[in-house]
Amino acid sequence: FRESLPLTKEHYQAYIENKANFVRLPHAKKQLEVLTHLIEATFLAVGEVGIFDPARLAEIDFLNQPELLVQLVTESSGHESRDLLKMKEVTKNWMDYMISRNFPPLTPHHVQTF
Repeated sequence: FRESLPLTKEHYQAYIENKANFVRLPHAKKQLEVLTHLIEATFLAVGEVGIFDPARLAEIDFLNQPELLVQLVTESSGHESRDLLKMKEVTKNWMDYMISRNFPPLTPHHVQTF
C-alpha cells in the first residue's frame, strides 16, 4: 500500500478505528485521541495527491533524467500545508544530494510521508 495514497489512508484509518489496537496501552483513550488528530491532520496536509502526483511520475523517465523527478516534487501542487512544504523541501534537497553522488533520487512513499 506504500504506492497508493488512497490505500495508505485506508490502512491508517482502519488502524485508528480498530479499538482493539489500543486496549492494552496505558492512557489508551488519550493515545487514540492524539493519534487520530495526527492522522487526520496528515490526511489534510497530503490532500488527494501527496508529495507528488503518481500520474505525472508515470510519464517521466526519472532513471535517465533524475532532474525531472526533482522538478516533479518541486512543482507538485495540492493542499500546501506548512508541513507538506517542509517535506517537499527536505525531499528536494535529499534528491539533489543523491544526484550529486550519482545515485538515483528516491522520493518518500506515502507511508514514509505519513
